[in-house]
Amino acid sequence: MKLPGPIASAAIIILLVGGYFALGTITKAPPPVQEKTQDPLFRVVVTQYAPTTEAALIPVNGRMSAERAVSVLAKTGASVATIKVREGDRVKAGEALCILEKDARGAILAEARAAFAKAKLDRDAARDLAAKGFQSQAGLAGAEALYDQARAALERAELDYNNTIIRAPFDGVVTTVLLDKGDLAQPGTPCAVIADLDPIIFEADLSEHEISAIRKDAMAQIILSDGSKIEGKVRYAAAAVNPGTRSYRVEITAPNPQGKIRDGLTAKALIQSSNQQTYTIPRSSILINDHGIEGIRIVERQQDKTGTVKFIPIEIISDNTDGIKIIGPSGDIELITRGKDYVIAGQTVEIAAPGETRF
Repeated sequence: MKLPGPIASAAIIILLVGGYFALGTITKAPPPVQEKTQDPLFRVVVTQYAPTTEAALIPVNGRMSAERAVSVLAKTGASVATIKVREGDRVKAGEALCILEKDARGAILAEARAAFAKAKLDRDAARDLAAKGFQSQAGLAGAEALYDQARAALERAELDYNNTIIRAPFDGVVTTVLLDKGDLAQPGTPCAVIADLDPIIFEADLSEHEISAIRKDAMAQIILSDGSKIEGKVRYAAAAVNPGTRSYRVEITAPNPQGKIRDGLTAKALIQSSNQQTYTIPRSSILINDHGIEGIRIVERQQDKTGTVKFIPIEIISDNTDGIKIIGPSGDIELITRGKDYVIAGQTVEIAAPGETRF
């Protein structure tokens, strides 16, 4: 069918316009892609540190303890006649601490001595008669038995008499007096407590990390609460853990000839361990991470000017004017001295050029 002239012209015009726009859409070049720029790396300032190999000193907190401390007990029963010592007195082995009433012990001892003397004469006479054939074996045996009984009775009487004097079992210091004049002492009643303070013992409970570096006979320096120092030696480092505290006991023995170091004083010991790598760094370089662990941040260099941040746990050995001496890292390190608080482990950073202090 033939369309009317005007309608046909309109249709042709519509087709031409649509084709023009369609061709423009197809041939039009896409807009240029904007390249995404990377954020610049955070810059840190580092300082190189080399280790010093030395016998490290392991710091340990503990207390001083007597070599031994015992309660000196009464061995017989009687009223207390005299207290011979006061707390703080130094005593020698065998020195009297407390004296009990003798009561009838003196008379009993005299009677036992007389009975023993008679029994001894009877036994000697029986032996002479038996040697001459005038004494039977039964009579001799009876005399010997009476002699033995009298000797045993004398020994008991002497022991009971001597036990009225309660004596120090060893050289030491009287730490506590437990009886007063007039008190009634029974066998087993404590008279006083004696402590042996020479040598003096430093005691501490260590973690499994600390005890692993300590050996028997290792030298140590003990620092008392007043700042005074004494030299000692490790005499015991536990091989088994205390199941109650999950710690290991260490004991250091040190001379204390004047007894000036008291039992129970708090102290700190620096114990020599096997050779370790130590570093002396600024205190400001030390931080605590999110897990509460004390350490430092270093950079492990990847290229000339970039590296990866790494956190290294440390243990502080000493603190002095030159800086903090630590153990923990190994080999040469590049310590982040500026910018450490703004980076995390595993982060790639830019390393400032030598001499630069800005980050």
